[in-house]
Amino acid sequence: CEMCIRDRLQTARSWEAQDWAARVGRIAGGRVFRKLAEAVVTMAETVTSRVAARLRAQTRLEAVVAVAPLIVLTADENGQVDWTNPHWEEITGLGLGASRGDGWLAAVHPDEREGAAIAWREALARVADGDGPPFSREMRICHAAQGKWRWFLVTGAPLRAASGKARAWMAVGLDYHERRQAEADRAEGAARLRATYEGAPTGLC
Repeated sequence: CEMCIRDRLQTARSWEAQDWAARVGRIAGGRVFRKLAEAVVTMAETVTSRVAARLRAQTRLEAVVAVAPLIVLTADENGQVDWTNPHWEEITGLGLGASRGDGWLAAVHPDEREGAAIAWREALARVADGDGPPFSREMRICHAAQGKWRWFLVTGAPLRAASGKARAWMAVGLDYHERRQAEADRAEGAARLRATYEGAPTGLC
């Protein structure tokens, strides 16, 4: 009937607006139409369940990204940064607007900036060719509040579509300045001890 059709159209409009709670309701016209209604309701419930699961996963991911002491950036398939987490801005002082595209490189130490840009482009090219490891690079990033450069290990990997093609990128930076400094201090101490041993005027054991 005309009223039934209007109700179905209204439900379709609700789903178009992502109001998955809308339902078709009873359909007059016999068994075939009732089965059609049941099938449509089942479809809506399946979509509702999947949307809810995706929202839960998204909420968990956002919570982790917000509280973890890591810098996180995402980029499009061409490697152009399109999002940064709050910790990135807290560390670098660069907001999303200044970090978009290749703007994030402004936070990298001048001595590592060109190398980081080249390594990023090479990683993009390797992945586009279906070969090579993801991006991994040590670099100094400016801590805006402290006015100091700190060493970060930045790794990046593509998020692939079902076809295998990279549809986006994610990069994560881990602050390991203290660890790197400790390793440098140990290496310096070992070198100093070796120089003392080799240059001693008497035998040592």
